[in-house]
Amino acid sequence: MARWLERAKEQGAGAVATLADERVLAPLRARSGLELGVAPITPNVMGLVREATEHGMLGAGLRLVRRMGLWRMARVGWRGALKAPTILLRRDFPSILSVLYDIEYAAFRAFQPKILLLHPQIADLALALDQRRVFAGFAAAARRRWGAAPGVCTHNFGWMAQRLSEWGVDIRIAMTPVNREGWRMKPDRQTCERYLRDERFCVIADLPGVGSRVSEEEIAAARAFAAVKSVAIDPFMENANR
Repeated sequence: MARWLERAKEQGAGAVATLADERVLAPLRARSGLELGVAPITPNVMGLVREATEHGMLGAGLRLVRRMGLWRMARVGWRGALKAPTILLRRDFPSILSVLYDIEYAAFRAFQPKILLLHPQIADLALALDQRRVFAGFAAAARRRWGAAPGVCTHNFGWMAQRLSEWGVDIRIAMTPVNREGWRMKPDRQTCERYLRDERFCVIADLPGVGSRVSEEEIAAARAFAAVKSVAIDPFMENANR
């Protein structure tokens, strides 16, 4: 991963979009001179579940305290305690997510991220359940609590862009598939492309190619849309190792 980060910088990469994964964050901290921005994808619910499974609840808790520090953990705990009645009585999903954002952001604080991306599992689930409060709450937390611009990762950009506009939720950044085949562009390629032509959005084009090797032509095709400002390349794809 460390060598890949160096190559990515040499090839013009400006930032890394990542989960709260120390396999990525540790090399980034060790190579701060690369000046690569970090765009957190949060919350990594499956990562938290995996830690609890591998290390037990106590072990996962101790690892969390080490990452956050006692003082920050206490602040998050106090904020969570204040929200506990609402969470328990109303089964308040947005409030649960708010606590998870706090927990995970501790891993990213040193990078001072300018963008926060809502995890696609949460974003697309909230979209399917018509949960405006999830997006409004995430946007407010990103801006007020951390001074970052909110964005979403989604495989449903056509529907997402429409609903965010209808809800009046000011989230204009999206990391979403953009490719000529329409792969994972929901509800369909034509609808997504209509919003990709809208300069009000700022899109990070994901999956610009459907094969193991992304061509320069595929990258250029993704960047041709007015809303696309950058292209994401998976480090584990074949041409990421060139």
